Amino acid sequence: MHLLFRSTRITQKGARLHGQRTDVRVLNGTIVEMGENLNLGEAQEIVGQDLWMCPGWVDTCARFREPGHEYKETLSSGALAAFRGGFTRVLIQPDTHPMLQSRGEVEAVYQLAKSLPVEVYVAAALTRDLKGQEITEMYDLKRAGARMFSQADAPMESARSLGLALQYARQLDCPVQLVPICRDLARGGLMHEGQMSLRLGLKGIPDLAEHIQVARDLAILAYFGGQLHFTKLSSAASLKHIREARAAGLDVTCGVSSAHLFHCDEDVQRFETDYKLWPPLRSRLDREQLRLGIVDGSIDVICSDHMPEDEQGKNVEFARAEYGMASLEAVFLQVLSVFSKEEELDMAIEALTAKPAGRLGIVQSRMETGSEAEVLVFDRAEQTVFNRSQCATQGVNLPYHGRAFSGRIRAVVFKKQTYLA
Repeated sequence: MHLLFRSTRITQKGARLHGQRTDVRVLNGTIVEMGENLNLGEAQEIVGQDLWMCPGWVDTCARFREPGHEYKETLSSGALAAFRGGFTRVLIQPDTHPMLQSRGEVEAVYQLAKSLPVEVYVAAALTRDLKGQEITEMYDLKRAGARMFSQADAPMESARSLGLALQYARQLDCPVQLVPICRDLARGGLMHEGQMSLRLGLKGIPDLAEHIQVARDLAILAYFGGQLHFTKLSSAASLKHIREARAAGLDVTCGVSSAHLFHCDEDVQRFETDYKLWPPLRSRLDREQLRLGIVDGSIDVICSDHMPEDEQGKNVEFARAEYGMASLEAVFLQVLSVFSKEEELDMAIEALTAKPAGRLGIVQSRMETGSEAEVLVFDRAEQTVFNRSQCATQGVNLPYHGRAFSGRIRAVVFKKQTYLA
């Protein structure tokens, strides 16, 4: 395919034209020319009022449900949803059926993912059956292609096992990925503990359940060493511990889901199960502090936390509903709604590209002449009216049908494949 993007703002820190506007010609998946007033020739012209071009986005936390729950999502449908949402690389979690905890299981996923429009990576199980006790065969899993070792959403209760896992993972130069939660403090909770949970009569989960676990895990990291990534923070109090740990020289990074940047616990007031997330949506103050954490660099990564569910998982009363949102095709809209200033959006894009890629040991293509095109092109000046029927995901748990958002994806190009919207 031959495309010519007119006057698009290049957004990739370190690129020669970062922050500048230029025409970009992409031919058969390669950036072949960049400059002003390029000749159209036989290209399809893409124009807009405020076009931006950045690297394809990198997701550090998604579920494609295959193997085991293909009725909720498959590798194919999940990858297509990711591609249409602007992502070109996705790390999937190990809580499938069977779990991704052996070399054969990891290799099978990579074999199935070869022909997909995005690069799929595996976060292999950190402990056997994700029970937080017995460490998996990490060396074999790394050789099979594991990019991280993860507990998915399961707690890591054994401090000793976490310490040993961090040591083993350090020898393999592979991060450990955790969702910090104290099971005892969170037990039975359905949403954030606060005024809204009191008003709704729902048992709450205090933010203490998160930041007390962050403090414990960081103390273990300081003692044993290694690389630690907190997948999705929800509490502002957790950031204090992260900042202190970094100042002390610990190798720790953290992420937040786009939904936690866009929503807060007030969105649960009508008992809509699409807003039942793990960790729970916190207060407005937490949400704003998380946003500022992206802007000042304290939070490294924005992830999708894509968790597709079927009707039986979500079309039930709130207490019985499964956690999660099928968010891959909504992340772009959420992020552009939250980060409206250019300099803030630059930081958000870095948290969706260079920073997660670096943590995963991935080198993305540079936006330079002669490079393979791995790009997302969007127009900030246009609007998108979200249409659930046009989504590629099989998950039913997306709440935005008919809602208008600022921003519109115009094109995604990767692996010589193109999506035009």
